[in-house]
Amino acid sequence: MKCLKLFGVGLVALFTLALTASSSFAQLPDVSIALGGTYPLHLEVTILNVVTELSTTGGSHLKGSGVLLLLLTEELTSLGSFEVLFTSVLNPQAEKQPTSCISENGTTKDSSGLVLTLGTFHIVLLPHASLGLLFLVQPLKIICGPVTIHVRGLALSWINNATGTEGTEYTALTGILQGKEGKPEVTEYLNEGGTIVKAVLESDFGTEFQASDEDVETAVTATALEGKMFVIKPR
Repeated sequence: MKCLKLFGVGLVALFTLALTASSSFAQLPDVSIALGGTYPLHLEVTILNVVTELSTTGGSHLKGSGVLLLLLTEELTSLGSFEVLFTSVLNPQAEKQPTSCISENGTTKDSSGLVLTLGTFHIVLLPHASLGLLFLVQPLKIICGPVTIHVRGLALSWINNATGTEGTEYTALTGILQGKEGKPEVTEYLNEGGTIVKAVLESDFGTEFQASDEDVETAVTATALEGKMFVIKPR
């Protein structure tokens, strides 16, 4: 089994949060260590028997079985880094038989069937007042035999266990990353100016970039290591 490794992804914002004259300032929620705790804060989960799928609105898709997720914050900030390792990834649309896939991030290639996605994340407010996890995906190349897929953009996950006030202490976050036929279930969030923005993930299977969805069959709960507790504020 391959364990997640930190690749030193810098905690640098990959996009600018625009302020508009017509909207009031609204701070992005921070993930803050609870009283007495110390950074860094790691949240992780390993599920090796869950169906995953990357699909486009054009009908192209990859399928996998298993996901390992790591969220990391090293200071009080609204920004953290993430790693998601998808396992047993195949291209079921190969001409002769399903082809095993690997990811390529810079000069690093993974073993057969493993696709590692890197980037940064924000806790964000969704338009209906709940919280979401916004994944800012580092451009990714997935190689499935003769076919190369390029992935870029933003993926948005609804957080379904973060209820309560700014003082509520958590030990885990449960995210739901689902959709169908390239269309994510959750697509809109509020930026720091309070403006509704659409998160768009795109994939190119060899023709052109198309709107895409990363689907994990079941809710994924990332638990803080060492029993650390944290709060999310402001709410």
